[in-house]
Amino acid sequence: MLKLLGGILVLLSCGAAGICMAEEKKQQLQSLKEIRQFFMLLSGEIRYGGTTLSEAIKAAAGKQKRNKNSLKEAFAEIAVKMEGRAAGSFFEIWQEELLDKAKKASLSGRNLEQLLRMGETLGGLDRETQLNSLNCYLEEIEREIIAEEKRIGEKVRLYRWLGALAGAFVWILLL
Repeated sequence: MLKLLGGILVLLSCGAAGICMAEEKKQQLQSLKEIRQFFMLLSGEIRYGGTTLSEAIKAAAGKQKRNKNSLKEAFAEIAVKMEGRAAGSFFEIWQEELLDKAKKASLSGRNLEQLLRMGETLGGLDRETQLNSLNCYLEEIEREIIAEEKRIGEKVRLYRWLGALAGAFVWILLL
């Protein structure tokens, strides 16, 4: 009876681990969509609002929906530090805030690197160059989202099955 109960617990915990891994993959896709939304709002603010970069970032962050693992706070904090003329360049502020908050956002290393690189090209440029840079990044992130959406179905199923199969394997070993 005790072995049966232990085996069921192992099976359930491994299955739950697989589900958690699948949810993390879904969260990565959600973070990419959130970043795309932010940069679309930012592009609109710069293009049609005619505002400064800090005001545009603040407005775009304010319009963005808040998720539990959101980068909204990082973007809002960047705007506050820029308006407060905190020490350092735009890129330093961008990098500091995003590295601090990106851990919660479930971004892959590649996506985080792209986001940090965007900070290099965004700050200190004229309006047209900022808009061109934003458009290039939006195209890049759109391709990334499409590729991730194609892969996510397979990966979610794989992680769930691997969790369940790992639990079954451990249960068999315990018997």
